[in-house]
Amino acid sequence: MNSILFPRREWEPAPAPDEGLIGEVVSSLGCSPGLGILLARRGGKRWRGLLDPGFPQFHSPFGLSGITTAISRMREAIARGERVFIHGDFDVDGLTGAAVLYRGLVPLFPKETIKVEVGDRRHGHGLSPEFVLRVIDEGFDLVVTVDCGISNVDEVAALREAGIDTIITDHHVPPAQLPPAVAVIDPQLPDDSYPNRNLAGVGVAYKFLSALYQQLKKPIPYQLLDLVGLGTIADLVPLSDDGEVENRALVREAFNLIARGEGSSLGLRVLMERLSLNPKKLTASDIGYIIAPKLNAANRAGDPKVAFLLLTTRVKERAEYLSEVL
Repeated sequence: MNSILFPRREWEPAPAPDEGLIGEVVSSLGCSPGLGILLARRGGKRWRGLLDPGFPQFHSPFGLSGITTAISRMREAIARGERVFIHGDFDVDGLTGAAVLYRGLVPLFPKETIKVEVGDRRHGHGLSPEFVLRVIDEGFDLVVTVDCGISNVDEVAALREAGIDTIITDHHVPPAQLPPAVAVIDPQLPDDSYPNRNLAGVGVAYKFLSALYQQLKKPIPYQLLDLVGLGTIADLVPLSDDGEVENRALVREAFNLIARGEGSSLGLRVLMERLSLNPKKLTASDIGYIIAPKLNAANRAGDPKVAFLLLTTRVKERAEYLSEVL
């Protein structure tokens, strides 16, 4: 039937993968040609990552342009004990990214020098003029964005004029004119050679943090990958194409941490318990259709900061209260 309500759709078959690649898969696994075609089509040259997407699939964070400059500026902030303001977007990707940076930076700074704000629908995505005035009035030295900021030319310029540096971590397609930030980390930059151009915002934030910890010769906080996996699934980034095997590896490790009860977020564990989700049997659908909408509801119904506080609290009673509020 072809009508306005039910238009005829012309389906086009996906292009067949290279015959040599199919042969490589079949000979390596001793599998059927059908399975070889499937793995070659979904994984490309990185098809092995579909079967075992572990830590070897993680790309070096230093492949991201701007990350070396960002680390240098953050190390200055650590040495001076500067005041740092983290601004995250209000969706689950931004919330988890802000939580990852907060949990990672707090141990490196004097007490109460790190502050976090997540956006809201009233002010829209990115930095608002009200946020800029607040940062200036409260005397912060450095702003770090998460999952936003790549389009905030005027706001970053205003911060710079006030003597406040900005580090942008984002994953959205950049405009022709970039903000005058001290550093911009975004795999979508035209000159960026990072293999995975489809990192979620939380993935970019984690890459920045892991590179910083490597430079400081500190153990990388792998336990934060529970939040990285949560944000990656919620943002619907690709998990199977050539460069995105890394996304799949991030999600895989998140599930492993959650199943073992070794993830960083007490609040996430409490929320899963309230939602009657078994951490050992958690699926991407559970995150995409149950957990993520619950966290997003904080912004739609009230204050997205509630979701951020839930993801970062270390106090069981507070986690139970915040999960009930959601």
